Formats: sequence, C-alpha cells, structure tokens
Amino acid sequence: MVRNSFSFSTGDLRAITARAVLAAQAQTEASAKAIVKRALQQIKIEVAAGRTYALAMSLRLGSDIESQSGKAAGKSVRQIDSSALRGIAAMVWQSLSVFTPTLEYWSREEGDQRDSYTVEGFNIVLHWTDSTDLLARVKELNDRCLADELTQIIAETQTAVNDKAAHILSQLEGRASLQAKAGKTFAIVMSLTGGTDYTAPQGRIKLLSPNALGPVAKVVWDSCAEFSPTLEYWSREEGQFDSYIVEGFNIVIHW
Repeated sequence: MVRNSFSFSTGDLRAITARAVLAAQAQTEASAKAIVKRALQQIKIEVAAGRTYALAMSLRLGSDIESQSGKAAGKSVRQIDSSALRGIAAMVWQSLSVFTPTLEYWSREEGDQRDSYTVEGFNIVLHWTDSTDLLARVKELNDRCLADELTQIIAETQTAVNDKAAHILSQLEGRASLQAKAGKTFAIVMSLTGGTDYTAPQGRIKLLSPNALGPVAKVVWDSCAEFSPTLEYWSREEGQFDSYIVEGFNIVIHW
C-alpha cells in the first residue's frame, strides 16, 4: 500500500488561497493601470483632432459587466450605471472618474450569414468641455508630464484650427462679391462634412445646431456672426453602379 507523502493542513490551504488571491489582484491592478495609461494617451490624440471626448475602455456584457435581469430574460440591456462594473472595468472607471466618464452602448453582428449573433456591450467614454476644462481635470491627477504635453498639443491644435479658418474666411470676400453682382443676398462660406466638421446623431438629419460644429467650423461660424449665418442642409448621389448619398451642411451668410 502506497501512502501519499503529501498532506495539507487547513493553514496550508488558506496560505495557498491567499497567495492566489493576491496574485489575481496584482494582475487585475496591473491590467487596469495599463488601460488607464492608454486612455490618457488617447486623450492626447483626441485633443489633437479637436474632440472633447475619448474612449477609455470597451466592455462586454457578462465579463466586464454584471449580468442584468433584462439580459437574462433575452432582452438587450442598453442602459446601465457604474455599479454594474466589475474587476478591471470598475478600477478603470474609478481611476478616470475625474473625466466624468459615461457608459455608452454598442452592438455588432458576428458569425456568418447562416449563424449570426449579436455581440454587445458598453464603452467607457471620457469627457471634457474645452481645453481649459481638460487641463483642470488633468491637474487633479497630479500628472505634470501629461499636463505639459496636453498644453503643447492644445496650443498647436488651436494654431492649426485658426490657420485653416483664416484660409476659408480669406475666400469669403470673393464669393460674396460674385453673389452680390449676381443680385444674390447670400453666400456659402464653408461646406461641412459629417464626422469632420460637425458631430450629429446617427442617421440622416436635415437640421443642425451650431453646438454640433467642429473646431474649424465653429471659428468660421463665430467670425460670421454679424452676417446672420445659417446652417443649410445639402445632399447628392454619388457612384455609378452602386450609388450612395453624400450629405452635409453649408454655413451660409446673409445680407
């Protein structure tokens, strides 16, 4: 009869479990710190593009987010709050809370045509209102290096925005003169493309608020304030065999 030479006491099992738990916690914290670091780098990219939001982390239901009763019943869950976050997602949310994060729903179809299924989740998205607000938020993180980098990026971005707006406005006199000679009382200042010059809800829209304008378009709009500017919808069909609609808005001044 062969006896097992290994024996474990209750104390041994507790020690093994404790080490395993500590190792898992350390791994979770390391992963969360890496995601936070990438999110801060993403902020710099978005600032350079003139945006006031940045994706911090993409989450899947069931792994990063606690299952909801609606999902268990076979229904899509499109609204949750931060209390549903678990593990790494919860740590990232807490670490970046200074940026007023939101949870924004996403979904996509995966699989082939015969056996497709929907994958869904939420994105942790960070927000700020303008460059001054962003730097104030970064200051709360006590990250001087990041603050200095963002200050430089903001200055360079603003210079680029002003230069592009000035180029567009420099053409206005010629356009307005031609329109006036033709007996018109309006002129197109700038043609806008969705996603670049303005941000709007998904789907086709025919009304746009000045609040949705991107950095260059906003400078142009503000510069034309005394000429009662309006945002006027346009669309055209492109493509010969596989046609599609291209649409946007024009900034138009009036006199």
